[in-house]
Amino acid sequence: MELIAISFIAGSLAAGILVNSMPFFTLEKMIFADLYGTEELPAEGYPVFRFTFWLFCLLSVVVGLFQFFLVRHGVRKNEKWAFNCLVWGALIWGVGATGIAIFSGAISYLYSAILMAVLLGLPLIIIYPQFKNLNK
Repeated sequence: MELIAISFIAGSLAAGILVNSMPFFTLEKMIFADLYGTEELPAEGYPVFRFTFWLFCLLSVVVGLFQFFLVRHGVRKNEKWAFNCLVWGALIWGVGATGIAIFSGAISYLYSAILMAVLLGLPLIIIYPQFKNLNK
């Protein structure tokens, strides 16, 4: 799970750094359509897009760091509190991403939020059996 957290952090940082040069794919075009009514990003929309994109990247980095330290210092020791914190972290990320999507008007971002909920949730489902009977 540490590797998953490190990959999550690295991907989020890379996305934030490459926002100026990354190619825009289907999700971004859908977001542009939500925000501007066109699949192309108008020049005047770039500052809003960049700010919103950075919010998503920052949220993702924070959750990744949160996951990494919880796995390293709690999950490895079978501490239920650490598992519970990972569950709360996944929920907070989902609520935060959903809130940013709604606040910014980029409703299509909810597709990505759902995908990330699955990606954050699957490891929790896999390790749940080792924590379900612990009372720590």
